Amino acid sequence: MPTLSKRLSVIASLVPFGARVCDIGTDHAFLAIELMRTKRACSVIATDINEKPLQKAKINVEKSEQSGIILRLCDGLEGVLPEEIDTVVIAGMGGEVISGILARGKSVAARKGIKIILQPTTSPEFLRRFLYENGFEIVGVITQMDKPQGRKMILTPPPVKELAIANGIPVYQPVKMRDGTALEMLKEADPELVIVVAYGKILPKEILEYPE
Repeated sequence: MPTLSKRLSVIASLVPFGARVCDIGTDHAFLAIELMRTKRACSVIATDINEKPLQKAKINVEKSEQSGIILRLCDGLEGVLPEEIDTVVIAGMGGEVISGILARGKSVAARKGIKIILQPTTSPEFLRRFLYENGFEIVGVITQMDKPQGRKMILTPPPVKELAIANGIPVYQPVKMRDGTALEMLKEADPELVIVVAYGKILPKEILEYPE
């Protein structure tokens, strides 16, 4: 099997161990295979809206000899039952497309306790606004620290911070993710659901598994 790309490797690292995953837009099933190989997932429903990618995925799954992967032809979450999964991965699509998938599959995506990992290739601000405006109550945003940018190295906040402040959403910017500070911030916000959107760093296990 080909080596997993850096992008997919980061996404795989965000999946809690033992998860029941729905990999939407699975393409060649590389992520699904890696999740089963490393035992991060105990099962994966790999979906795609087109038959051709699923045919390629089937070949790769058979070559990998990994069991526990179900290939399913459907549009996003519309062919998935809530009790089948506890983690959703939607990666490698534009923010508008991801928003549409979540809107059509809201009965699954908004279920209490489910973890959603999103990696938009374009329009992340559109996706964040969609989450805010469509019943996904955002009790807080954890983002990276402000960074110097440009020739004058002006300290610049991440776009998500600016959007959060404009909408009155608390912003948390831990210096380190592994010193316990970020976990305390999560506990303070007390969310029912944690959505990871292209954070840019590998997150520790206690963050990924919160809330229980």
